[in-house]
Amino acid sequence: MQDEMIIPYELTDQCNQPNDKPKLPIKIFGNGGQLFIGFEGYGEQNADADNSTPVIIEVWDGKLRVIVFGDINNEDPTHTIELEGARESNRKEIEAEERRQAIAEAIHDEDAGSLDHDHSLDG
Repeated sequence: MQDEMIIPYELTDQCNQPNDKPKLPIKIFGNGGQLFIGFEGYGEQNADADNSTPVIIEVWDGKLRVIVFGDINNEDPTHTIELEGARESNRKEIEAEERRQAIAEAIHDEDAGSLDHDHSLDG
């Protein structure tokens, strides 16, 4: 498989702050019109560790989808997720008044919750 472009990146644990856990190296590359994502220490059944990409993004029959190999002992994908519902053209516009009301309710809910919980970012 010839790589068109390899992009190295490191994921960080989003759960714990400050983040003292090791970063997870990943590589992203395109080939044959698909985007492949490999994670160090993760793989798929039919690939060697250096070339394993358990996440693939592609367009199939005109539809954007994500294919996930979530079980290294299974040669078939565990999940195929079509993203057609996420198209911008599917976005429902909220009337301005409804939007203002939703924002006001969210602020009210957050203020009410702050009486019970500390929401500071300082930890």
